[in-house]
Amino acid sequence: MEDTDLYVDEQEYENEEQVAPCPSCNDMMPFETLNEKKKGKGFDMLLKCKNCDHVYTFHLRPPKQKDIPFMLTDAEMTNRVVLQIEEDEMLEIDDHFEDSGMVWRISRIEIEKERSVKKALAGNVSRCIALRADEVMVRITKTRGEWSESTSLRCPPDEYFKGGSKMYFEGEEWRIRAIHTGAGRTMKGNVKAIDIKRIYLHEPIVEEILPVPKTERERRQAWKEGRLGYNPNPIKPNQNSDNKQVQGRPRIRKKKRY
Repeated sequence: MEDTDLYVDEQEYENEEQVAPCPSCNDMMPFETLNEKKKGKGFDMLLKCKNCDHVYTFHLRPPKQKDIPFMLTDAEMTNRVVLQIEEDEMLEIDDHFEDSGMVWRISRIEIEKERSVKKALAGNVSRCIALRADEVMVRITKTRGEWSESTSLRCPPDEYFKGGSKMYFEGEEWRIRAIHTGAGRTMKGNVKAIDIKRIYLHEPIVEEILPVPKTERERRQAWKEGRLGYNPNPIKPNQNSDNKQVQGRPRIRKKKRY
């Protein structure tokens, strides 16, 4: 009989196959339970390997937990929380997790001496920084004439905004004059909300509805103002270039009846 120091996850032991690491076979093998004793939060079990008949003590323990401080940043607000994570769990940049009903994305992992790494076992992590991932805050500047105001909009990170298009915001219609990203400003094209630093909104261009000219004088004035297109020498529709009456169908004079 051999007393081993193997520690495994309780879920691994309780799977359907009912196997455990046999030190003689050096592999996960089916077993027979000879004795079982509760030990702390786990159990000490006397097992017999069904493959080689080796008898050994198996220590079943839940994974150790580590308290890791997380700095959760949502727009301009940052909150510090402490999360319990299994020491053997691997943490990586861009990993997503849920806390307080919100989804967060790990943006920074620090180990000893505040050294930043791309991934690390939870047991070696000293602090993590995470950004909210299910919603982002887009800063907006509204401009009407000489008046300007800064505000913000919350939306999904994958929502698109298009430069030059119309946008309904706070019950009003606006035109997206420009979109500022980390690489600069753009006045055209689609940009994801997560990549936007600020959206500049201007009043929409109002197209003036002008009255349709009815008389000859109104029509000539509309030509001069360019409302009917460029025509330096406007003529009537029923006139030719020689300013002569265009001949149409001959008029038939009815004979008088006596």
